[in-house]
Amino acid sequence: MASNYPRRPAVIRTSVANIESSPGELHDQQHVTPLDKSGRVYTWIPAGTDTPDSVTVLDASGGASGVWRDVPYYDRGTDLTDAAETLYVSGEQWRHLAAGTLTADRTKTLSTTQARAGHHVLISSAEGTAYALTIVNGGAGAGTLATLRGPGYALCVFNGTNWVVQQFGGAATTGASAAAQTTWYINPSTGSDAATGASGAPLRSAGEFFRRIRGVTITAATVDVYIQGALAEAIDGDIRLGTAVAMTFHGTRTTVLSGTLTSGTRNWDIATPQDGRVIDSALGTSWTASLGANINGLMSITTAGGAATCWIAADLGSKTARVSNPQLADYSSATIASGNAYTVSTLTAFGTDVTMNVQCGHDSYVAFVDLNIGTAGSAHAVEVIGGNVNFITCQVNGLDVFGNTTGSGLGSKYVDGPRSQRGASMNSYNDLALSTSSSAQCRVGAQFYASNLLCQGMQYLAQPASETIIATDAWLAVYSPNAAASGNGFDVLTGATVRCVGRVFGSTTATGSNSGIFVDAGGFFAYNTSAANRLPAITGATNDTKIGGTVKTYAQLPYVDTTNGGGIGGTTFPRG
Repeated sequence: MASNYPRRPAVIRTSVANIESSPGELHDQQHVTPLDKSGRVYTWIPAGTDTPDSVTVLDASGGASGVWRDVPYYDRGTDLTDAAETLYVSGEQWRHLAAGTLTADRTKTLSTTQARAGHHVLISSAEGTAYALTIVNGGAGAGTLATLRGPGYALCVFNGTNWVVQQFGGAATTGASAAAQTTWYINPSTGSDAATGASGAPLRSAGEFFRRIRGVTITAATVDVYIQGALAEAIDGDIRLGTAVAMTFHGTRTTVLSGTLTSGTRNWDIATPQDGRVIDSALGTSWTASLGANINGLMSITTAGGAATCWIAADLGSKTARVSNPQLADYSSATIASGNAYTVSTLTAFGTDVTMNVQCGHDSYVAFVDLNIGTAGSAHAVEVIGGNVNFITCQVNGLDVFGNTTGSGLGSKYVDGPRSQRGASMNSYNDLALSTSSSAQCRVGAQFYASNLLCQGMQYLAQPASETIIATDAWLAVYSPNAAASGNGFDVLTGATVRCVGRVFGSTTATGSNSGIFVDAGGFFAYNTSAANRLPAITGATNDTKIGGTVKTYAQLPYVDTTNGGGIGGTTFPRG
């Protein structure tokens, strides 16, 4: 029964413990709030039988029988609408967007009218990913507070001047929409996955970046992602690009050696043929001694034609190293010479196991620049599925490109790979394929286009129902291929086709039983007879060629084994 006593103002107590150690009230309509339970108000329930839990129900010590019961406040207001809205602080500080409400991207602005420091507004959404809900600061600082593209929430607090994000979750991201943000930074040392990812507020992980763009179609013309430290994490990326979008991931080069090229430095030559070599007679002992674990680093050379890059492929002794084909900034071949200054660099690490699912609109691509991608020594560590993906002056460890993918290397190094899988196409320009345990491969049902590709320590393998093309006036060179695999320089398996418009050359190991070019029954290697100096020239330890089981010298070509269809034949190519 209600008391006739007037209701007193709420009493402030120091703590819940203080309330529970005090006598019970003689009448109802009395209220108390403890300082250690900020925001909670309790009302006295005479003869109340609720079980005390020191949270929602408090006991009393002596006095009248009863309990203190908290006064809950349900502060949900009306649901948000399919329109731009201005939201005000009121008794309804929780505003919700129901699923299926939006028909377009909408903006909700938090007004400062009636707002005081410490006021909160909670915005939640059950929408799908088709449209974005953007929350904007109505204070002097303006700007986007958070973007929800999918189910999530943002809890915002007023600091006296501006609204700021206190907490967020689900599909919410702080700052501008991931679809609109054009510059991102990822720093595993100083970043935070609660940050915007903008300059000065980097994310901590690549995983958070890909979470934010998952399911989002990027439409900005250019998107740049700067990796500011080694990322030692597994990366599973889902990238969707609209029309004419370029998304580029940037690493940095760290110099580990510098010097000047000296006499004997030479360029690749398809006609001779000869490999490209660099010499620095000022080295203390050798390239290996000077570089150690970085012996196969990226070399930058200042040439008369501009800055060029290539990779150190092998230390040949006498302070001489074989290098991949040097390329200029436009990816054309550079001419190096004695007197050119050089540096050797390592690259920013980007992930352990890396998988990229890419969807590209017309004229769109994803590019990786100056990054060491995947775990070195791990086969199949980097997998690309779909889209148009470019690797520019990168080290890529264990690359596989799968169906409906166009993968392109431009002055990159592939360790344990590369491999184009069924339905995919791999383009290689001025690349180095480096391994002692695997092959550069065009697998069943795939295509591989090579323009100045050096295979060091591995052979090139063309598998059944595949097509390999060596470009016009370009080359594919093989040196010291993996003896454990076959030892052959160039393997053409049954049903594989090779169109060599340029030239293949090099040498296998000096010992063992192997051929420069091995063609299986039903395989075919076509070389160019319409240009001079295009006859294959890979020197085998035992044979020049072995065609369908028959040994032939290069001078005895063309030859087709009529019993099994294996052949190396001269062909006039109108173009390549």
